[in-house]
Amino acid sequence: DQRDGSRAKPVTKGGLRAFLAFCKSNQGVVSPEATITLVVALQILSEALDSESSLAQYVKVLPAPRPPARLAKTVRGPPMVHPLLFAAEALEETQNATLCAAVAKERHMLQFIYEGALCAESLTCEDFLWAVAIVRSRSLNLSLHGDVGGSGGGGAGSDGEELQCMLPVIDMADHSAEANCSIRCVMSKEEGSMVAIELFAQSAIDQGSAVTIDYGHRGLRDFFRVYGFTPGESECRSEIFEDASNPEAVFVNGHRKGTFFHLSRIMVVSSVLGLPASQLGAGEGGAGSGR
Repeated sequence: DQRDGSRAKPVTKGGLRAFLAFCKSNQGVVSPEATITLVVALQILSEALDSESSLAQYVKVLPAPRPPARLAKTVRGPPMVHPLLFAAEALEETQNATLCAAVAKERHMLQFIYEGALCAESLTCEDFLWAVAIVRSRSLNLSLHGDVGGSGGGGAGSDGEELQCMLPVIDMADHSAEANCSIRCVMSKEEGSMVAIELFAQSAIDQGSAVTIDYGHRGLRDFFRVYGFTPGESECRSEIFEDASNPEAVFVNGHRKGTFFHLSRIMVVSSVLGLPASQLGAGEGGAGSGR
């Protein structure tokens, strides 16, 4: 994880092979899927620590970690906002015990990896958490045989293989359900391999307007867990899930720009067409009495 002749500080204690061996020997804690994300996070850290890196300028404008992260002086973008970096008090404000438990579990895993495999002389655990959050929030799922990032969503095509990757510069595009751009994988017909990834406009874009892509369809909780925000526009991303701290309550989120509604009772109907409006709010805790 250090280039020949580079003055960059080492990221891991014994190099990439030693890191992979550490992950493999602790598969009960570190899954193979998580290992892939962690390796990319190590690359981000390596680029950030090397002022002569070919991606140094890109890394400098990424969302920045907060102190005590050492990279807070190197990365100069806006403050990074992601649940993985939230203080315990801020995380509890989501009023979602399931989310809090999941983040706490992941932070514990990453702390274990940091202490066992990373070089504390070069970076802090906060730097490591930041890099993982960067990879998670800036990775996109692409289809090797279809367009992604447009009105069709962010999954693989019906006959395509799904590929998760980071695309420097393209990942600067904001999310929109009505994106003005899409991402396309260009395949070689002769060899069947990917030769390029293109960002192309779906319609005319006025000068000075934001370039947007669709990050894909996710429930609001998953959107927040991955990207650190919920969509601002009125997208239909409804989902219902239980509050682990209160078995008699559920949260319904969706609509109203991601607001959480705490209802004491849910009435499920197959269709509201033709249903009198008075019945929609009938009874204590009905659909009209959300708190």
